[in-house]
Amino acid sequence: MAILKVARLGHPVLRRPASPVPPEEVRTPEIQRLIDDMIETMREYDGAGLASNQVHTLKQIVRLQCLDRAGQPVDVVAKEFFARFIQHETDHLNGVVYLDRMPDLSTLSHIAEWNKHWLGLREQND
Repeated sequence: MAILKVARLGHPVLRRPASPVPPEEVRTPEIQRLIDDMIETMREYDGAGLASNQVHTLKQIVRLQCLDRAGQPVDVVAKEFFARFIQHETDHLNGVVYLDRMPDLSTLSHIAEWNKHWLGLREQND
């Protein structure tokens, strides 16, 4: 397994839609390695999710109606944080970044600054 290079906002790969992976290809060594590498990369960056576009690969492996690692169909009911995270990663697979969904950029903040100045929360290291 390997930690993959993650594309930053502004890289053109984040604006390109990913193509679905046919169920019969999910079990191939190439796709299984990609899945393992993406999991390892997501954990390295303490992420909640990761779309293939973010690691410079245009392949759709997980969506709301998705395939598991064995290529079997899975239906998922998502709500709250999980639903937001799925929408965020699905947006990536379609070449959409979170800024595209913000009607007003005046509140764009780093999460620590948002918590401190807008929610009144303090970081543990304050």
